[in-house]
Amino acid sequence: MTFTGRGQSAAIFLRCLRIRSALRLFSDFAYKHSVTDSQSVPGAQYRVHPTQISQWKRQLGAEAKETFGSRRLKKVRYQEVVQASVYEEIGRLTMELEWVKKTAGLG
Repeated sequence: MTFTGRGQSAAIFLRCLRIRSALRLFSDFAYKHSVTDSQSVPGAQYRVHPTQISQWKRQLGAEAKETFGSRRLKKVRYQEVVQASVYEEIGRLTMELEWVKKTAGLG
């Protein structure tokens, strides 16, 4: 996942908070109820399927380090995004220049 701005970072942060809340819900149910009890299905109170909770847990494990990583790592990723956009702009302007030269009969 790349850093694209504050708005998307906030959305990612809120998503992680929702995942964390779901994981907390899962652990509360696992602690309070036995697995054999039909009412102890994780997420039953909020109508969240156990498979969805498992997916959130895996996703949090995979993305937590990236989302809440070090500032240095975020700075490096930001620089990569800026560099990519600069190279994209250079390529676009080069193509425009070639087109102008061709239509003006200069080269």
